[in-house]
Parts: sequence; C-alpha cells; structure tokens
Amino acid sequence: MSVTVDNDLCVGCGCCIDVCNQGALELDNKAVINDEYCIDCGDCVDMCPVIALSLRDPAQFQST
Repeated sequence: MSVTVDNDLCVGCGCCIDVCNQGALELDNKAVINDEYCIDCGDCVDMCPVIALSLRDPAQFQST
C-alpha cells in the first residue's frame, strides 16, 4: 500500500501533518508525502477533511 495525495482535492489545511507520528508529511501549498518516512498507517487518510489522501495498492496500477 502507499499513501497518495490528490492535488486537485488537497486544500493545504495541514490536518494530515498534525496526525502523522512519523513526520512523513509536509506542506508545499499542498500535502507532500516523504516515502522514506511514511509507514502507510493511514492515520492521515482518516484525518483528511476533503478526502485528498488515499491508501492505494501499487499493484492496481501495474500493466498486465
């Protein structure tokens, strides 16, 4: 799984940053995920008020 940001939906409120215990998120007008620190716990996904964050299985996007 991996956390992704929908930049069209993200309003840059920072709620995800406040809830991330790993320090894996920062704001650059929009949420930016540092994959080096992200453990894909989903806390940020659950906290996002505009549903701009999601957990996705990278296998969903691979060509067969």
